[in-house]
Amino acid sequence: MDNLNHERQYWPTGSWRTSTPEEQGVDSELLGKACDLILENELHIHSMLIIRHGYIVADVYFYPFAANTLHDLASCTKSFTSTLVGIAIDKGYIKSVGQSVLDLLQGRDVANVDARKKAMTLENLLTMSSGLACYAEPGEITLREMLQNPDWAQFTLDLPMIEPPGVRFEYCSPGSHLLSVIIQETTGMTTLDFAQDHLLQPLGISRIIWPVDPQGINRGWGDLHLAPHDMAKLGYLFLNNGQWDGRQILSPEWITTATNKHSTPPDSYGYG
Repeated sequence: MDNLNHERQYWPTGSWRTSTPEEQGVDSELLGKACDLILENELHIHSMLIIRHGYIVADVYFYPFAANTLHDLASCTKSFTSTLVGIAIDKGYIKSVGQSVLDLLQGRDVANVDARKKAMTLENLLTMSSGLACYAEPGEITLREMLQNPDWAQFTLDLPMIEPPGVRFEYCSPGSHLLSVIIQETTGMTTLDFAQDHLLQPLGISRIIWPVDPQGINRGWGDLHLAPHDMAKLGYLFLNNGQWDGRQILSPEWITTATNKHSTPPDSYGYG
């Protein structure tokens, strides 16, 4: 019973526990082979962190990277942005994922407005099914066009619709940036400040870089920088149904919905 209570009280807010791989049912020889494969093939991998049952069983860094290096999470940023949307809904800043994007971002003069754009919801952005003329290929072309525009949010909102929202998956990083815009406009805080108060500080994450757009809005689609040990905490939060050290950071209902299949690229896609 004492061991069980100890397990329940463990949270990696300050640091993760460590263990030998075999103690957690992991083959250390295969981990070694994985490292050899990375080195032999000169794969562009910064680090390899494997956590099982709450224990670090592998924590490897490839030169010139080290344990304290902050890494650009690229599109894994979307998982943090979508989680913050869930927290904003839990706290009543946003009513639901069914809210219209145009209603959430009122006061803007938006181009190409039609019935389809009026019907575009927050959930459509979360599931990459907005219906906007936003294209991933070749080379995230619409994202590159957005980056060349002086107002990223306005550029994205002005995109024409090519089909009704919710019909088809199309990977759209500009749509994920709108999520950050929505967080800022509904909470009255920058996305980073909101994250600090309601996600990062409770999880013990203090070292972070999150660049902004020309209007000072944190990039909802990418470029969040974290250390691997801190990035893994988001996964641990989801594994524990949104609870962290006696505090409900994110509702279990959001965890379930966010990790369910919503859109089908070739693989299933949840909320970010």
